[in-house]
Amino acid sequence: MNHALTSPGADPAAAGETLRDRLRADTREAHEALDARFATMMAGDTNRYALFLVMNRDAHAAIEPLLAAGPLAGAWQATGRLEAARRDCQVLGLGEERAEPPRFGLDAGSRAAAFGLAYVLEGSRLGAKYLLRALARAPARNPLPTHYLEVSSDAGPFTGLMRDMARESFSPAEFSRSTEVARHTFRFFGRLADEHETAGTLGS
Repeated sequence: MNHALTSPGADPAAAGETLRDRLRADTREAHEALDARFATMMAGDTNRYALFLVMNRDAHAAIEPLLAAGPLAGAWQATGRLEAARRDCQVLGLGEERAEPPRFGLDAGSRAAAFGLAYVLEGSRLGAKYLLRALARAPARNPLPTHYLEVSSDAGPFTGLMRDMARESFSPAEFSRSTEVARHTFRFFGRLADEHETAGTLGS
């Protein structure tokens, strides 16, 4: 990965690097892998799109409570994305979600860590309009519900979160923790998709 820091323990702020710069650089590989997976889910196949929905439903169910109860409470607020994903799942008859949300599996209790978590969850808004357009272009046997993508197409909450992040001053260790949590979050989405595919609950 290429970023402004050139030596371990260097001060990111002194090097002119922001936390968003670091998050973008150090999560690029994981981000691109997940985006590629999303693209296959927008090809008009109902089962692939169903996988997209249940993955996001489970991810939001796990992550939103962490953000709501964590150090970003107030700066971050739920905007109906989980409810929209649930609604789309109901339209497709995907059944009830798991009784307990999946375990995120990493502590995101510090402010820097919470920003890494929110960077991934809210940053997905930036691609939602593109995914919505891709889905609209794809041939589909039946119209697919798009409440989740429509609600997610508002980039305003992400922009506001990034403004809050820019006002923070983080240490090198906090930079590292934030990117660790963000990379874990990207992998978490992929793991949820893997679990549903392995279970075979969505058909083939």
